[in-house]
Amino acid sequence: MRRLAWTRQWAFAVVVAITGVAGTACAAGAAPGQPDRVVAEASRVADRAGHATAFIPGYDDSELSAVACTSRANCMVVGGRSAPAGAVAFAKRWNGRAWIQLSTPSQPIDYYGAPSPLASVSCPSASFCQAVGEVGAEGWNGRAWLRERTATSYRGPELNSVSCASATSCVAVGLRSGRTAGLLTFAETWDGRSWTVHDPANPAGSRDDMLNSVSCASASDCVAVGQSGAPRTLAEYWNGRTWRLLAIPTVAATETWLSAISCSSATSCLAVGRAGLHGLAESWNGSRWRLLPQPSGSPAAVSCTAATSCVVVGATGTDTTAAQAWNGSSWRPLPMPRFSGPLAGVSCVSSTSCMAAGSVLPGPSRTGEGEPVGDVVQDGVGELAMRWDGQSWRALFVDPADSLRGVSCLGASQCVAVGGYLTRSVTAATLSAWWNGSSWRRQAAPAAAPGSLADVSCTSADRCVAVGSGGEPGVPRFALAEQWNGRSWRAAPMASLGRYGSESAVSCAGTSCLAVGDGLLTELWNGARWKVVTARRPPHFAAGDFTDVSCASTTFCMATGWFYPGAEADPAPFAESWNGTRWTLLSAPAVMYGAVSCLSASFCMAAGGQAVATWNGSAWQASTLPGSFGAGAHVTGVSCPSTSACMVVGYYLIKNSSNFVVSAANLAEFWNGSAWRILSVAGPGGGLADVSCASPASCMAVGVVGAGQVGTHTLAEDWTGGAGFHVLATPNP
Repeated sequence: MRRLAWTRQWAFAVVVAITGVAGTACAAGAAPGQPDRVVAEASRVADRAGHATAFIPGYDDSELSAVACTSRANCMVVGGRSAPAGAVAFAKRWNGRAWIQLSTPSQPIDYYGAPSPLASVSCPSASFCQAVGEVGAEGWNGRAWLRERTATSYRGPELNSVSCASATSCVAVGLRSGRTAGLLTFAETWDGRSWTVHDPANPAGSRDDMLNSVSCASASDCVAVGQSGAPRTLAEYWNGRTWRLLAIPTVAATETWLSAISCSSATSCLAVGRAGLHGLAESWNGSRWRLLPQPSGSPAAVSCTAATSCVVVGATGTDTTAAQAWNGSSWRPLPMPRFSGPLAGVSCVSSTSCMAAGSVLPGPSRTGEGEPVGDVVQDGVGELAMRWDGQSWRALFVDPADSLRGVSCLGASQCVAVGGYLTRSVTAATLSAWWNGSSWRRQAAPAAAPGSLADVSCTSADRCVAVGSGGEPGVPRFALAEQWNGRSWRAAPMASLGRYGSESAVSCAGTSCLAVGDGLLTELWNGARWKVVTARRPPHFAAGDFTDVSCASTTFCMATGWFYPGAEADPAPFAESWNGTRWTLLSAPAVMYGAVSCLSASFCMAAGGQAVATWNGSAWQASTLPGSFGAGAHVTGVSCPSTSACMVVGYYLIKNSSNFVVSAANLAEFWNGSAWRILSVAGPGGGLADVSCASPASCMAVGVVGAGQVGTHTLAEDWTGGAGFHVLATPNP
């Protein structure tokens, strides 16, 4: 039928800045930062502490920034969850058996007018932790997190890292805005009662100086690292009273910086970072710095229990998780489950017990204002925690990412829905379920490569074809297809296998199916095998994708899409028709990232945003959906069982008086041939992705919703001709 990833509609993304700091902690409590500020799209409208609950599709979710452990059975992780008004701070505690969600006090707004996450944490004991963020600090007393007052007289201060030698001695470092321009280093100390500013030194004549990480072997022996100017590596020493700059070796790279440091003693510290495109490592022996052999990938965090025992985590050159160990003279890779998304923090209590934390990004992403973004299962960000036992890494926690993204109905009691989820081993996996009129039953996926399904089309109960994207997380995607024979799904390898690409929609007529997707990738299924067919490019085509396809017969299909008519141009819609042999460019419907449903060569309906357009065989006639939709409607699915019955579904965003998005709501409207009728949509807001109508009085819509405190869950609702939809219980792996 049709499938349009609702995240592909996100042209009006609310952008918030989240300080992208990498956290770490050794036994002494080091917790570093990372030099770059990560700009992320807002996520769930919730801080998971019992406040708002709406889920906004297409937004990033949450990230763990740092971890600190006092024993194998006691670890604290902190981070931030994206929210429309900014990132929300959060914390969790590991008790050796499970993760416990902790309530954290609200952080004040930052210099840019948004709340901020927690960037770093240090725990000298189980009953005391100190966490810092962009504009605030919080203390853990063994029972609760309490907000603490930090410097308010400085312009734009940000705390990237904290290290505590004891409950009465902590040092936090970061950056602040200069009086005229540029950035200056910044530091505060904690004496058990309050924070006091102690400005570190700044290199003479330098601009844009910052400290990313600090580690304290004792109250009078702390080393902080960061970057200065171009940037170049920066190191400073705190003796308990004053800061002084440390001479540090340089390397032949245009840009160098240190992101993390861990000191196992006053005479043994290891700092890691980047030198251009390569890893960088330097050691401090209490009197001087020494360059070390380059670590692989992009080191983000380090934890040392001895001079000859350090663990470094981060990402590989392809942005998949990585870990390596330093024995005092050389690096050794530590194999771990492979997924996209860097590890940001690590804390070791011994050489055989480490906890690492970060975020899951289960595949490549393409983001940008006005540009469609990737599929939910491929691009959703969630929390990840992994444990090292001296032999291997094991995932202890990962946000679920269950979603239904396409649906095809043959009757009121015959629907197939497809999507994807994340397995316990952090692998993207296909998901499908069958609706029998009273309940959903999950169907087993074929033993094929990992991936996720984006759309499905059924011509009979024993003939369905589903398409999507496959490949190990972090590896370039390839188009994926599966075939249903009435009993089981089996892999149906596409002709483009091995070529980067992804199919976003499929439509079948008889034994023939047409699949369309990224980069105008088009393939034709003849019932036995796939064949690549070349689509027509719109004039001045620079880049673009098909978003949906609908086949009324084997000799007529309509596909809609978007493209850039030039490198600097705004995206524009386009449409093409397929006659069974070749593609023909048509006049473009006035809908962006549109979905389409066709009954014949002379009737199609396309919908996208708040616009709809009807095809009469020669031209499109545009109209607008009625209703008030806050920040704007985002129609993601359309299905027309007759020329006088069409259903559209999607979502819209609601803003508050400060113009921040505060919630998301599902939408559905029905066309009776002359007018649109707004329908009530049940359940939590923000996630209808597709709809299929078997008759003018029987439709099924599917999507995704926030799963309370973690990840996402599948959503399905049915409509039987009344005033609104009804939520149905759906399977979640």
